[in-house]
Amino acid sequence: MAPAGLAAVSRCTGESDNGGDGYNNFGDRHLVRVPEFLQTLAKQAAAATPSASKQMWQYFSDDLKAVAKSAKPGARLSKEQMQLFYDDFNRMLMEGDKLYSDRVWPAAKLSWIEKKLAGRLTAGNIAEDDLKELNRRLLEKSFPKYIWKSPKDNRPPVLHVVQEEFGGGYSDGHIYLLEHEREMED
Repeated sequence: MAPAGLAAVSRCTGESDNGGDGYNNFGDRHLVRVPEFLQTLAKQAAAATPSASKQMWQYFSDDLKAVAKSAKPGARLSKEQMQLFYDDFNRMLMEGDKLYSDRVWPAAKLSWIEKKLAGRLTAGNIAEDDLKELNRRLLEKSFPKYIWKSPKDNRPPVLHVVQEEFGGGYSDGHIYLLEHEREMED
């Protein structure tokens, strides 16, 4: 068994009967306690302060808003209601160019890659896959109780050994643990 932190085990495979595939789509293996989640979203969306729920609410269909307002923790949603939920969430990932708000997700609370993706969005220079990834990361960050981290976030971290210049010489080498390989690409 690998040491904790060096090999993470995915809590979801990214493959789903409901079309979930990592950052591209939510599926039935990515979300838990959906009725409770919908109830939470409905309550927070009605509050006066800016929130992730308010940002998300604008992307929900009237039908999903009605389901959310009537959802009860512990209840089960019908197959049709669950499909409506997945359809709206997945549309939000793809079309959610207004989901990000620096009032809801200030830069100080964003990871390095989230800051980079948010910067691309703000500059109007973001690819579709990057928009999906940013939106998915923001939702996962805001609702860890209900949204499992996607498989991309469950990759083992990458270890890099580097030598740093140290007063005219070099150190013996330091090991830096980077969160994901992607951070090395840019």
